[in-house]
Amino acid sequence: MPRLHSTVTLLLAFLFLLIPAVQAFQNVCPTCRTLADPEDVVCRKCLWQLNQCLVCGTTNPVSANFCAQCDNALAPSRVLATIDPEVRAKLKLGASPRALLERDLSRLQHLLEVGKGNPEEILFQIGLTLKKMEFAAREAAIWADFLARFPASPKAEEAARLRADALFRWGALFYQQGDLEAAEERFRQATEAEPRNDTAWTWLGRVRLKLADGPGARAALQQALTINPANRSARHLMGVKPAAHRPPPPAAPEPEPAPAPAPVPTAPESAPAPAPVPAPASPPPASPPPAQP
Repeated sequence: MPRLHSTVTLLLAFLFLLIPAVQAFQNVCPTCRTLADPEDVVCRKCLWQLNQCLVCGTTNPVSANFCAQCDNALAPSRVLATIDPEVRAKLKLGASPRALLERDLSRLQHLLEVGKGNPEEILFQIGLTLKKMEFAAREAAIWADFLARFPASPKAEEAARLRADALFRWGALFYQQGDLEAAEERFRQATEAEPRNDTAWTWLGRVRLKLADGPGARAALQQALTINPANRSARHLMGVKPAAHRPPPPAAPEPEPAPAPAPVPTAPESAPAPAPVPAPASPPPASPPPAQP
């Protein structure tokens, strides 16, 4: 079963990558390959529901890309409809938290494009959805768009705070990647979006220390302490010296090659074997004494 789960998951991911192609061939019945007219809702040959929304169950004409009832995108439903319902339900295909967020984002963007609903509320919900999806760069752009289009909105102050938070998270990502210049720019923008954010000021000072900008770092850290005198990180960083731009150390000279080892003396190949030493000759036996008369 785990192998089946992995196989179906990979297949579904591949099919979602082919959604544009699915949209291009959405007038072809997936079961009998019969060509349908744009206004058809079921296949004239096998009665397959060609464009049914799996979110609300509404049957839409073939030419529709969004459901007429719930405004959700129909391309994912067309892909999921080709998978066995039991397998789809057991594996919760299209029902994961990430898939639900992507579905909501697509619906909200469609409503904003067609001018359906309150654009101020829709744009705000798009920003919140991107925050849940952890798309800091896109989220920051949405909040900037919201503040530009609705500066007098009751939610403008909250949008500015959310934009500062998105910029800060974006800068932290650059900081982790080692791009200090880009991180410094995002942290600076975060302090402009929310001037009372002492955390953003602290990190702006931290990255400026690494960039050897001593005066800029001290100004940022002092601002953080002005906002929050109990900020221990800012107080600690005030005593850290900025990094110095030092030239790279000279390359070490290459070591001289070690002398070749002296050959080990070996015995001559045809050395004669030493002659055996003869054993000493044994003395002759002693003669018996003469007999007594």
